[in-house]
Amino acid sequence: MDAENRFRISYYKEIAVINGEHCVSLVQHIETGRIYVKKLLGVYNLSVYEQLKENPIAGVPRIFELWEADGVLTVIEEYVSGETLDELLLKREIFDTCKIRHIMLSLCGVLKCIHAMTPPVIHRDIKPSNIILTPQDNVCLIDFSAAKNARETGGKDTRLLGTEGYAAPEQYGFGASDIKTDIYGAGALLKELLEGCDFKGSSDYKRLYAVAERCLKLEPESRYRNAEELEKAIKNKDRSGWLIGIAAAILLISAATGAFWALNKPETILPEEKAAGNVVKDDIYTGETVLNAGKSADNKASHDKINMPQLRDFGYSIIKEDRQYTFTYAVEIYNPNSEYTMEYVNFSIAIKDAAGKILRTGDGIITNIPPGDSGYAAMIDFVQNGVPASAEITISQVADTFLIKNKDLIKSDGLVVTDTNEYEDAHALRYTGVVENKSAYDAKSVTVYLFYRKEGKITGGYGTYISGIVSGGTIPFELPVPCRVDYDSYEFHAVAR
Repeated sequence: MDAENRFRISYYKEIAVINGEHCVSLVQHIETGRIYVKKLLGVYNLSVYEQLKENPIAGVPRIFELWEADGVLTVIEEYVSGETLDELLLKREIFDTCKIRHIMLSLCGVLKCIHAMTPPVIHRDIKPSNIILTPQDNVCLIDFSAAKNARETGGKDTRLLGTEGYAAPEQYGFGASDIKTDIYGAGALLKELLEGCDFKGSSDYKRLYAVAERCLKLEPESRYRNAEELEKAIKNKDRSGWLIGIAAAILLISAATGAFWALNKPETILPEEKAAGNVVKDDIYTGETVLNAGKSADNKASHDKINMPQLRDFGYSIIKEDRQYTFTYAVEIYNPNSEYTMEYVNFSIAIKDAAGKILRTGDGIITNIPPGDSGYAAMIDFVQNGVPASAEITISQVADTFLIKNKDLIKSDGLVVTDTNEYEDAHALRYTGVVENKSAYDAKSVTVYLFYRKEGKITGGYGTYISGIVSGGTIPFELPVPCRVDYDSYEFHAVAR
């Protein structure tokens, strides 16, 4: 088995150095042309990496190869496109409390999964540089080199692993690491994100700061008991005023049959308009009106209607490879409201086998969809635990999806993709082009999505993150495609984050 693993590792050719000091590089498989990350670890817990390889988790890079020799573990894992929170903070990117809440809730979702493993996996190094925010605003927790399995019995940590400022007291030998150790790290992360927040006087900021303070208690017993409790505390926003309730609009689309169903799509109504110019003020946003998509308790029909997000298009391809299946999809979601911008529209993908068993699920998010406009997303995923046959997408409106009236945003026709070119080199199929910002606003950051079609139907897609574009400016891009799908046409969509 060791010789076989070493042989498989030899198929990955280094193409770029990501971090020379920590022996992290970008590699490409010489047969498939696909891009991966290669790590050489001198400090590691092999059982943790084997657990993650055998039990893939959404929000953690997929591990494909492991080879241990002479005290060094070679890891080949999924390449995740995006920027770390540390990189974003260094660029002085400001997160509002809604974005911070989204990041922390996504992190809680990952922690719940790794803590539920048998035995539980404790990350022990949660910090901004170990969290990637993808172009789709998905959160990915990376670097498990300090991770360990939680002990069933007591004891103390005998080796300091972690980062000063984020490591819990028990990591310094004051006790044994357990799931509350990651709660401490999550609290340190939350506190740092809040330090760069522009809304320090808001009630929402104060509530989240109090959550961080409890996470950072020196005694583990005084912290939240687990990620579920932390998740509930983060969700616990002030329900007075504009927060009326939570409504869900769920569309299930089975791409295998082309059918879709609308489930639990309630009539959604604005709450009572306030006095003083009929403007509902909130301490998070500067838009004219900020509301959750919900229904007022009295359900008065005289109020304006709010329409839920609608699926415009969805499609995917399943590609069989040597030891896995690659799944690539693209989706367009439409905001039918004439005045309200939708923020943080969440969706999830369920990949199923022929019997209907779910093999893998994944979450996605579209940050902003302007009024009367579409939002786009495209992603690639992998299935190793069965033979995928179909997929379903669920679009949901949850408590952290907001409707904002009259917010200045760049619509999809404000960013135009031109001068596109498709070519193939020795390693991959590549696309180049230029994005022009024809809107009146500067785009802080832009994602370019490639949609493939066959006879008019979507057969997959990919995305790449590029930097911001000032109003009237242009910027070139290059998009390598890791795997091929069947198509007779393709198109590009550029969206501002």
